[in-house]
Amino acid sequence: MNPRIPVIIIFDTNFLMLPIRFGIDIFEQLDRLLDFSYQASVTKSVINELNDLKKNAKSSLTKEIDFALSTLSKYKIIDDSLNNEGSVDLHLLKLAKENSYVVATTDSELRRRLRDERIPVIYLRQKNHLALEGYILS
Repeated sequence: MNPRIPVIIIFDTNFLMLPIRFGIDIFEQLDRLLDFSYQASVTKSVINELNDLKKNAKSSLTKEIDFALSTLSKYKIIDDSLNNEGSVDLHLLKLAKENSYVVATTDSELRRRLRDERIPVIYLRQKNHLALEGYILS
């Protein structure tokens, strides 16, 4: 692994809400889990999904969404131009496959699809720590 080129990790919508939902420090967990440099990233389609969710969210979910939106300055924003072509999850899958990105998600269906495509996934394990599934090749 080249230490000068960080691995891009794309966070999905629900992953951004982990700190409030489960009291997880995402970056502390990633530093524990990974022995290489990484760039935490979100796509514009994920940001749009958060904003859309906020419009109709119950008050309990609004707190999680507001937190996720307030942390966006910590992430590299990927301009992905979804253009209403399928779901955000399918778009993340395509983007990760085409660019050799890692995806961080709590969505079991997305995780299964990523695993089927041999794309590395970071996920929440036992509601208290992050785990890596798959291999990150340099």
